[in-house]
Amino acid sequence: MEMEDSEHVQPKNQDEESNVEVVIKGDAGQDSQESNKELPDPIHGDDISAIPMEIQEENKTQEPRKLILLVDLDGTLIHSTKHRYKGHLSEDIFEMTFDDKDRKKTTVKVRPYCREFLEAMSRLFEMHVVTLSSRGYALKIVEHLDPEGRFFGGRVISRDELGYRRNKDTYFNVLFRESLPFTIILDNLSDVWDHMGNVVQLKTYKYFKKNGAEPRRNEDDDNLEHIERVLTDVHSRFQSHFKAVGEYLDMRSAIAEYRRSVLKGVKVVVSAEAPWVTKPTALLTKNVVSAMLSRFGAEVQDTVTRETTVIVELWDKTTRVPTIPVVWSSWLYSVLEEWQLPDFGKHLLSY
Repeated sequence: MEMEDSEHVQPKNQDEESNVEVVIKGDAGQDSQESNKELPDPIHGDDISAIPMEIQEENKTQEPRKLILLVDLDGTLIHSTKHRYKGHLSEDIFEMTFDDKDRKKTTVKVRPYCREFLEAMSRLFEMHVVTLSSRGYALKIVEHLDPEGRFFGGRVISRDELGYRRNKDTYFNVLFRESLPFTIILDNLSDVWDHMGNVVQLKTYKYFKKNGAEPRRNEDDDNLEHIERVLTDVHSRFQSHFKAVGEYLDMRSAIAEYRRSVLKGVKVVVSAEAPWVTKPTALLTKNVVSAMLSRFGAEVQDTVTRETTVIVELWDKTTRVPTIPVVWSSWLYSVLEEWQLPDFGKHLLSY
């Protein structure tokens, strides 16, 4: 949930293994002004009474065969900024205010294919928004994305209810305790969910530049189209398995298995060394990337062998190894975007 505006969302832990992009590019998040404000105490154990009754009612599940999809907002469905936007507004780029005390406008960009994605997923899942943004902000976003309430039906959980600065998994285990096997999580970061097996992670969506300048003109973000394919496939497997054997697939293991199949059989060497990179930075980066690749089923090798499938070069574009493709770090982002083995040719440095 990475945003240019840091005032209405609590920063996630962007140095953990889920945020490959931050580690590679060195774009560490800054502490927000909100982080100094006192937040509600987190809920512990079975103390669900600490969450307002209307929130509890909104998030009660329906039939168990109706899978649940928890959806993040910032960096997943939208990107927003409080910097003055100099471009043209449209249905997908809009301004809003959400705080009576702070009337400064926030500009929001909707991710490409977002509405089509929500329309398709609403037929398969009971969808809930779970965000570390403030409730006022979240409701404004949802009102724009889902004005008729057809997608989320008012099911919104924000940091006002969560009370936690970074993690969501504690409240997931409370609010959706009876539905854990039937729940899938869509988020651009997995560390806030403690890397749970049922997290479908996608690439962080960024549109605005930090200085509010005219953003990139040509968008080639098709991440939600790929994720729609993944979720539709998982839903189909869930239904087919039940019809075949009369038992439900546990989404925690089903998603984890699907993720591991993406790079199954791929043997990767991660090259993170360069003259201008310190050893601690190189080691941290290599560990982060290796963990991400392992979650997607790749076998990470320490050294190049005859069995090596590909070398991922994070820093130095001069790496050359005969007969083995060497790809740039953009290949890693394609793994998150596509949830399938990306074409080496699009990211090739050498062969």
